[in-house]
Amino acid sequence: MLPIRMIGAFPLLRSATVVLWIAIVGVACDGAGTTGPEPPASDEVARIAPRLGVMSLAVAAAPQGRGFFDNFLPCVRRGVIVYRNTSLGRAVTFHGCDLGEGIVVNGSGELRWAGSGLETIRGETFCRFDSRSCPPDLVWTGALSFDVEGSEPVQLDRFRIENLTLGEGGGAFPDFVDDETFDLGFISLTFRNDDARVEVDDPALPSKLFDTSGLALSSIPNSSGALASLTENDLRRIAFEVLMDMALFLLDETIDPRGPHEHALPCGVFRVDPGDQELPVIEADLRECDLAGIIQDGQFRFQWEELGDDGGTMIVEGEFELGGGVPRVELERVRWIVQIQGPGDQLEQIRVHGELEGPSDIRAFDYTLMVDD
Repeated sequence: MLPIRMIGAFPLLRSATVVLWIAIVGVACDGAGTTGPEPPASDEVARIAPRLGVMSLAVAAAPQGRGFFDNFLPCVRRGVIVYRNTSLGRAVTFHGCDLGEGIVVNGSGELRWAGSGLETIRGETFCRFDSRSCPPDLVWTGALSFDVEGSEPVQLDRFRIENLTLGEGGGAFPDFVDDETFDLGFISLTFRNDDARVEVDDPALPSKLFDTSGLALSSIPNSSGALASLTENDLRRIAFEVLMDMALFLLDETIDPRGPHEHALPCGVFRVDPGDQELPVIEADLRECDLAGIIQDGQFRFQWEELGDDGGTMIVEGEFELGGGVPRVELERVRWIVQIQGPGDQLEQIRVHGELEGPSDIRAFDYTLMVDD
């Protein structure tokens, strides 16, 4: 069986085996964020800079290149980041990303390594992991809007990270940010824009940004459990994180079948049946399982309704709840569809769409995403 990567207590199966519709697709940011009316004052930059700077580093180092399953980062309290590779960096969209300490960011732009002696074309990764080194500077260009608790909304269009220092003993990002290569640990950086310069030297910031330990099903209360409480950014988080992970798990079991078996977790179990036509059926029995800030609870089944070279349809059925980084909602059925759209090997985009169905209402989602793989 393929190696299992744990996200909280949830197994995310990463497949090195390539099927056509994984090998040729990846994901870009989908749509621009809102913009705020004013540039931030220096004291506001000082408040935003530490968490924004370290989150930018996380985006730069996050997984890539294995299809569209790994082009997302959760903002564990709420929201999601979507990214894709460009020739010199990454195009990034922040969708309602809660950085903590009352800071929420929306918007799109490009993040690039900066400095002398860099390749003119971006490599497979930002950093030279064989020599355990990274360029010391990053540059962001693009409109970001910040809702800062206690202040008016502000906009930041350009900033630079300088003097990036990584090393043994620095603060490490959790596995769901990067599980293979980015293990040097954050020590410090300088955040600079036209109005301020901020020294950031808290090695604990990576763990603070992605800390899920205090999250529970009702962290964002929703007494009715209705899906109407979900914002568009919540729907993106569910479509790109929860359902994408289920689809990857299901796909790996499809590619590498091995008869009936179980995956035992501290918070539950997944029971895998090979199913008909070599399309597996997975029965889940979970008790408040933490998936990178999304808490899952209940009993449900997920399986392919159809699967082909041009995409697939996954069906999820049962009685289960989601909470933590989204409002607590009740679900009975989900339909999640990915469609490859493009001419032959020169694919340009994919479409991810479907519906969430609860006891009292239904919510649809539909996103078109630019391809980078």
